[in-house]
Amino acid sequence: MVLVLCAFLMVCCAAQTNTDTAEEFLTNYYTSDYEGRYSSASDAQAYGETYDAIFGALVSEDMLESLKANRTPYKYDKLCAEKGVETVVKEVALEGGGETYTYTVTVDLNGESVDFSGQIELDRDGKVSYFHEISNSLAE
Repeated sequence: MVLVLCAFLMVCCAAQTNTDTAEEFLTNYYTSDYEGRYSSASDAQAYGETYDAIFGALVSEDMLESLKANRTPYKYDKLCAEKGVETVVKEVALEGGGETYTYTVTVDLNGESVDFSGQIELDRDGKVSYFHEISNSLAE
C-alpha cells in the first residue's frame, strides 16, 4: 500500500512539474523581448547566446539547438519590433497530460487579446523536447 501511494505521489508531482515547465517555456517564448533578449543583442549571433540563459533549464539539448538553428524566438521578437508591438502573456492553457499537451497562449498585444496555439512535448526529464506552433495571429 505504501509503495502504491509513493508511486501515485511521484506521478502527480511529475505531472505538475511538466505543466510548470511547459507554462514557463511558453511564457518566455511568447513574451516579446523577454528579459531584454532582443533589445540588448547587437545581432542574431549575439542573440543566440541568450538562448542558454532563457531556455537552457527548460528544454532538452536537441530542442535548444533547434531553437538556435531556426532562430525562432529571434524572428518572433524581430517581427514584434518591426510591427511596433509588445506581447505579454496573460494566460497559458494546457490540455492533455503526461508528456504531450496542446496549448493556447493568450497574450496582451498592445491592449488586445490574441491567442497562439500549438503542441508541446516534454521528455522523461521534464524538459521541452518538441514545440510546434499551429496558429500565430501576429504573423498573419
